[in-house]
Amino acid sequence: MHALYSTGVSDSSLTSKRPKEFSTKIQIPPPICQNKDSSKEDDPKILTALAQSYDKNEKYEDAIETILDALDIDPENPNALKQYAGTLLSMKDYEGAKENVDKLRKKEGGDRDLETIDLLGQYFICKEEDDKAKECFAKIQRINHHYKDHMIHAAERSAQIGKIEQAEIYANQYVERRPQNPDGYMTLGKIYEQKGDLIGAKN
Repeated sequence: MHALYSTGVSDSSLTSKRPKEFSTKIQIPPPICQNKDSSKEDDPKILTALAQSYDKNEKYEDAIETILDALDIDPENPNALKQYAGTLLSMKDYEGAKENVDKLRKKEGGDRDLETIDLLGQYFICKEEDDKAKECFAKIQRINHHYKDHMIHAAERSAQIGKIEQAEIYANQYVERRPQNPDGYMTLGKIYEQKGDLIGAKN
């Protein structure tokens, strides 16, 4: 809700100084932010964040439509391309996702970009090429051993293709290394629920 502009004086004091033919109502100018949505629609960063939100809520068609709007504005935006690839993986359009990952890898430094390598590993998990996925994750650790997001993503992709035990292993590895991050516990809960372990899901 927009705050009204304050005049600093009461209506009665204004009225006493005005000729009778003028209205006593204060004319409040329109809020300066009334057109904020139009500016957001032109910002690839905001559109990418919105697409990510849609993806997390499994609104994949909305995610794709939004991320394509971002790419219309900036076709080479790396974050938009990454989100596009991630959403395509969620939709099981694996080859479409791989096409975007390959675009990212061809960019300068792309073959050492952690998120790009992470996405490639996710692709290999979805294709059940586990050895290639492990090679990607090992490469991530050689570049930056502090990066652990690939573990939670590997858990989610493993669960997506029905490899529940593998998903649980990856999720537990993430929890061991990031015990303060709730994402690991939330993913574990979903995995336990998927395999019918409701007690584990609640814990």
